[in-house]
Amino acid sequence: MPIGSTLVEDKVMSCPVKKFPPLDRVRELFRYEPNTGEFTWRVKQSIRIEKGDRAGVTVTRDTCQYLKLTVDYVNVYGHQVAWALMTGEWPTFEIDHRDSNGLNNRWRNLRRATRSQQLYNSRLRSDNTTGVKGVSYNAHRNRYEVMLGGRHLGRFKTLADAKFVRERAARRAHGEFYREQ
Repeated sequence: MPIGSTLVEDKVMSCPVKKFPPLDRVRELFRYEPNTGEFTWRVKQSIRIEKGDRAGVTVTRDTCQYLKLTVDYVNVYGHQVAWALMTGEWPTFEIDHRDSNGLNNRWRNLRRATRSQQLYNSRLRSDNTTGVKGVSYNAHRNRYEVMLGGRHLGRFKTLADAKFVRERAARRAHGEFYREQ
């Protein structure tokens, strides 16, 4: 865990919520451009970092890349900082990137999400053998099996039929968080 940061339990969401740096300090350090999602330094930070330089570094977490900013030894993600600067308060919930690009911090690309909604919008797992989320092949039955949210939706002879049923059910269940495959 980064120096100066702590985790506290959020009673409402029952997920870990980071203790964020003071918002006033963030406003002193960074300029956020909502149309581009870019952060720049408002002040000279060091010999190498001038006022107006792009802020942050790219980090990889769970195979996805994000922008990380550091405020007085506390690491925060760009999407969290963007949310705080635009709304005036730090998020106590997860933030979803609509296009699944963790480096795209444009304001219109960010939305409030629950953990479940984040998972709806996740990428296909690397160990998936069918190429379709929620569809596996059962060799004993010689059928494709479809699952959604722990519910069994049926067995099908063809992958195309299984994919059709899974996508139709996912579109209905996940709404705006449905991700086209």
